[in-house]
Amino acid sequence: MINNTQAGLWLLTDMCLHVLALVLVKSIGADYPIMQIVFFRAVVGLVVLLPWIAKSPNSFVHIDNWRLQLARVILSTLALSCGFYAVTHLPLALFTAINYLRPAVLMIMATLLLREWIGPKRWLAAALGFIGVLVAVQPAQFSNGSGLWVLFLAILAGTSATIILRRLKGTPELVMMVFYTLGLAIVSSPFALYDWQSIKPEDWISLIAIGVFAQCAQFCFLRAHWSGDVGFLGPLSYLSLLISASAGFVFFDEVPTLALVIGAGIILMSAVLVNRHRQVPPP
Repeated sequence: MINNTQAGLWLLTDMCLHVLALVLVKSIGADYPIMQIVFFRAVVGLVVLLPWIAKSPNSFVHIDNWRLQLARVILSTLALSCGFYAVTHLPLALFTAINYLRPAVLMIMATLLLREWIGPKRWLAAALGFIGVLVAVQPAQFSNGSGLWVLFLAILAGTSATIILRRLKGTPELVMMVFYTLGLAIVSSPFALYDWQSIKPEDWISLIAIGVFAQCAQFCFLRAHWSGDVGFLGPLSYLSLLISASAGFVFFDEVPTLALVIGAGIILMSAVLVNRHRQVPPP
C-alpha cells in the first residue's frame, strides 16, 4: 500500500544517515587506508543484518545467478572504495552533485549494454549534466584533482552494478543486502589486512558508526521505496544536496562557490529531465 508521507520520512532518514556516514569517512579518511574503512563498514553492516538473517533463513535456500552476484559485489566494492576516497578529497556538496550524473551514465550504459532505445530529449538532458560538471568543477581543476577522477570511476562502477541489478530482478531484498555486505567484507579483507593501521581508541566509535549508519541508511532506502511512489520520492531525493552542503559547512567549513551552486543546479536539472523523458521507441 502506497503511503507517501511515511515513505518520505524513511527517505529523509536514509539521506541524513548516508550523509552522516560520509561525514565520518571524510573526518578519518586521511588517517586510515580506505580499504580498512570499507572492511569495517562491511563487518559492522553484517552484524546489523544478523537479526533479519536469523529471522528469514529460508531466503537463502535457492540462490541463482552466482556469476552476476559475484560481478555485482566486485563492482560495488570498487564503487564504494572509490567513493570513500573521493569524499575525503572533495567538498561534500561537490561530491553529492557529481553523483547526480548517475542517471545519465546509467542511460548511456543501458544503451550500450542492454540496447535500450533512448530518445533525443534524454540525450540532450545527459549532455546538460556533463556541462553542469564542467561549470561546478571548473576545467582547471581536472589536471590536479585526483578525487574527481576517482569519483568518476566510482560512478562508472556503481552504475555497472546497477545494470547487473536489473538482471537480478526478483531476488529477495534481504539476499541482495547480505550478498552485498558479505561480499564487500570478503573482497576488501585482503587489502585491508595488507595495509592495516592501528586504530586509535577515539576512532573506534567513528568506524563502528560508519557501518551502522550506512547499513541503516540502506534499510531506510528500501523501506521508502517499498511504501512510496517513485514519482514522489524522486524529486525528494534531491534534498540530499542541501543536506550535504549544510553538513560540509557545519563540520568542515566548506562554503559552496557560485560556480558550484550554478553547476549543481544544472546537474540536478539534467537528472530530472533524464528521468522524466522516458520515451517509447518508434515502431
